[in-house]
Amino acid sequence: MKKIILFIAALVSTLNLFSQTLFSNSFGNLILQTYTTSSSSVDYTTTPSIFTIIKDGYKNNIGSATNPNKPFNVPAFKTEGWEVVYNPVENDTFLVCTSWLDTAASVDRWIITPSITNITANSVLTWLAKSPDVNNKESYLVYGTNKTGTLTPQDFNIGDQLYTNNTENDTWTRHSVNLAAFAGQTLRFAFRDNSNNKYQLWIDDIEILTLSNNLDAALVSIQTPKYVLTNSSQTISTTISNLGAATINAVALNYQIGNSTVQTETISFSSSVGYKQSSPATFALAYNISSAGNYKLKTWISGVNGSPDQDHSNDTSFTYITIQGSAPKKSVLVEHFVSAFDGECSGAQERILARQNDSVIVVNVHDLDSLKEANSTGIISAYKKNTATAMFDRTLYSKPGTIASTHPYYDSLIYKQLRKISPAGISIVNKTYNPTTKELSFTIKADFIGDVKGDLRLNAYLTENFVHGPWNDTLINGYNQLNDFYNVPWSAYYLKGYYASLYGTYVLNGVQFQHQNTLVYSFDGSFGNPGLIPTTGGTQNQSYQKTYSLTVPTATNNINKYTSDNLYIVGFLAEYDADSTKRNVLNVVKEKITPNGETLGIKENIEKLNVWVYPNPSNGTLYLNSPTPVNTYKVKVYDLMGKCVFIEDLFQVGNTAILNVSQLNNGIYFLSISSESGNFIEKIVIQKN
Repeated sequence: MKKIILFIAALVSTLNLFSQTLFSNSFGNLILQTYTTSSSSVDYTTTPSIFTIIKDGYKNNIGSATNPNKPFNVPAFKTEGWEVVYNPVENDTFLVCTSWLDTAASVDRWIITPSITNITANSVLTWLAKSPDVNNKESYLVYGTNKTGTLTPQDFNIGDQLYTNNTENDTWTRHSVNLAAFAGQTLRFAFRDNSNNKYQLWIDDIEILTLSNNLDAALVSIQTPKYVLTNSSQTISTTISNLGAATINAVALNYQIGNSTVQTETISFSSSVGYKQSSPATFALAYNISSAGNYKLKTWISGVNGSPDQDHSNDTSFTYITIQGSAPKKSVLVEHFVSAFDGECSGAQERILARQNDSVIVVNVHDLDSLKEANSTGIISAYKKNTATAMFDRTLYSKPGTIASTHPYYDSLIYKQLRKISPAGISIVNKTYNPTTKELSFTIKADFIGDVKGDLRLNAYLTENFVHGPWNDTLINGYNQLNDFYNVPWSAYYLKGYYASLYGTYVLNGVQFQHQNTLVYSFDGSFGNPGLIPTTGGTQNQSYQKTYSLTVPTATNNINKYTSDNLYIVGFLAEYDADSTKRNVLNVVKEKITPNGETLGIKENIEKLNVWVYPNPSNGTLYLNSPTPVNTYKVKVYDLMGKCVFIEDLFQVGNTAILNVSQLNNGIYFLSISSESGNFIEKIVIQKN
């Protein structure tokens, strides 16, 4: 299973070589059943037989067709409290309890482990928990008891409580309890959901371990800008993880830059840090360097809770920081995971386009559809968890805790990335394109200001606007976009599309939706190739460049793709590390391959409709003249991004109709007209005095 927890897995794996597992259950490898309704399905099973369940008899709310209370919408689970569910978004199975009832009451639902023996002073109970609805966070308690036999709630008293949580987090969170007070006893551990009319509590990875060390703090990582300007004050933060049995309240922490004086501080945590939990630790004393260069930053732990740390192998971390006298223009690479088979992505494209500008360069990376680019497998496997998520310079932030984030974080992450210092400017030079042979050649150039150590790589993408499938095809073909916004009045795709019963949503054809910023070619894969830029430093005031060439393919089967005037080069400089969370993009540039305007992917005269539109350019009043009488015109106007900006139906037209589009701003648009006689599309220009 894979959960985002802030500690290094390698450290924990090493630790587990010297620890004893008394109990462990991650609820995997179970035989699941499937319950299907007309609108949804759920994979589930009952709790493993080693656990004991105490029920409260309350009836669960099964939810609605669009928001089922899975798996408690299974008829057999009407009064059940704890079950196991597979969640496809999490790609995992785990325990789930619900407090969403048919009646207003507080639930009292227990799940109890078997008896655990051999508990010592270095034993801990640890688990993961999540309450997925941010507006309905569950409360629960954890107990330990030495009682045996068939238990009831009355068998547990307040003295048995080991842990209480009144509002569990809406992200997976590690919790731990030190069991030193129960050394030598045999205990059973119980999780009790006592929420009142909330939603669900998820529990996973329950473990009882005896650890080799009581005091063991690990310095997991250093968080400080790697590229900074001279004479600027910078703080140093670290992430401390607890790999020992005792909770950590404070650490003695040190740092040294180059050969400077060692700085030592005792940092106390606002909340104690339990086993497998992590916490930031920030030095109060900032540093300020006046001389440009590359400096080694070393940080290390020298004490835990006022005593020596018992494992020094994980106490030290270091990195290199680049100090530079100036900085080039910084742009942000936004790699947006999308799929034609995800109905959320119709709206997701609109959201990301709204944030696009000269300094925010968007690349839509398709997966699981006909537009997936063959060389994009690297970033998809390394970073994609869901579609309709985006990476910003492939940077990991503690919040949201993943590299690919959801749209509520977009604006803040763009802001943070634009404020960063880049060690190099990026440009596209020596670009040539032959429209006859479709031969493309260009060079990506990095001009370094800072002296950088490490594996840095140049790379390039080719992206395209207005990509879509065959015009008259309204099937789900991997090009036509599914649309979950059909019933959303403020969406650009409101009441658009053809219902696809197989997917329970609507599908947009090539006129209704064109894919923008589509990744159509990765020149050096996802992560580039090593060897061009020296890894040992010496980059200051140096330039490095790489030339790429491609014969642009020709689309087949009426696919609107590889249109020269819609193609863009995206060049970027990125770090590379064996750790995929340390492959940050440092700067990016985008440039069109031709000087011509874009060609909107709307085919003229899909079915022959003889209409004369005049005047063109127009001040906002258009005349539509047809040699044969027409009953109805259905009119739509699209902007150059393919967005529908005007809709009107004209009735009892006859031979001539007047169309008022004066509310449109000056610019170039595409007028789409359909009638009982056919369809017609023409470029129009609005030019008001």
